[in-house]
Amino acid sequence: MKLADLPEFARPFKKKGFDISLCKNRYQLFKISSRRVEGKSYPVTTRTYIGTIDPVKGLIPKRGSSVSQSQDEFVEYGLSAFICSQFKRKVMRSIYGSYTSVFYMGLLLFMYGHVEERFLKLTYIRNYLPQLPELSGPNALSRVKKASDKIRACLETMFFEQSDLDYVCASLRTITVSAAASSAPHIDYPSELKAVFDKYGVKYE
Repeated sequence: MKLADLPEFARPFKKKGFDISLCKNRYQLFKISSRRVEGKSYPVTTRTYIGTIDPVKGLIPKRGSSVSQSQDEFVEYGLSAFICSQFKRKVMRSIYGSYTSVFYMGLLLFMYGHVEERFLKLTYIRNYLPQLPELSGPNALSRVKKASDKIRACLETMFFEQSDLDYVCASLRTITVSAAASSAPHIDYPSELKAVFDKYGVKYE
């Protein structure tokens, strides 16, 4: 399908070497490859089914697929990357004396409501925090909660209309990248999201 024909949640998966098809109201992701076949003057195209794209959960791999840690695995990127670029320094100052890991755990708590390995695997944050540190000491969890609350407060201050804030967070969550990406990719935000950023004077380039 053409990129323009896809809903916002499916567009991030439309990358070079991949195609998306609509089947029974479900958007399915395929890996496209081509090979030469003896006796034919043109390459033969092969479509390999990867999984279904869900508007909430993102990519749901096909059963029996071992996509973990492979280039075919996509993880959340847009929301965490935006928060890191916009608020990381401010949040770190508010939890003075804490390690960077506290910020990332606070970000995890803000996005998913939990600080657990299984949630860490869903997001690109795992590239910055390969393993969750053990929360020890009476104030450890409170510092993580403070970081989470500060992130929420920063977003609410930036996008003071609740519907705009909800849209920004929901839209950013749909932006995913390959889990195997070795460096943080540049995001080409959709036009609707850019319009909200422009409304509030948010720099995103």
